[in-house]
Amino acid sequence: TSLLLDGCHITADVIEALVGTPLGDSLSDLGEDLYDEATILEPGAILAAVRGFPKLYALKILRGSTMPGPGFYSDLSRTTARITDLRILDETTTDACIAAACSHLRLQSLELEFLDLLTSRIVDGITRSQSAATLWSLKIAYCAEEPESPLRATDLLRLVQGCPN
Repeated sequence: TSLLLDGCHITADVIEALVGTPLGDSLSDLGEDLYDEATILEPGAILAAVRGFPKLYALKILRGSTMPGPGFYSDLSRTTARITDLRILDETTTDACIAAACSHLRLQSLELEFLDLLTSRIVDGITRSQSAATLWSLKIAYCAEEPESPLRATDLLRLVQGCPN
């Protein structure tokens, strides 16, 4: 079950109102159906969701939803180990954020899109993490394109070799 909330600003209070309801108890993904850049999921709302929705395994962090850095991803993993599918479009995301998410979660699917701050260092962040052993789907689109540190063919080869699934 998913929840479609286009054009909304989602706070922890909104999520808390759904916790313990039949809808909240059946939600398996949050944000996946959201493509509207006007939709904002606050960090507290995301943490409330992973804490309160027992079937939640897929999470999409939207553009415009600014997470407070790598510590957020560490907090996310301390709150739940159920997140296995993670899609990040938050343009403030850094290599350290990806490394924290991959290190502390056992991701099976990771999608990174439109993340201008990423560099080729994300390869090490992914391949040196516990997610490297569980990751079977990886999408990197419109990321790490800066001339100073772009993703190159050798980086992609290291990703394929470092993530055996």
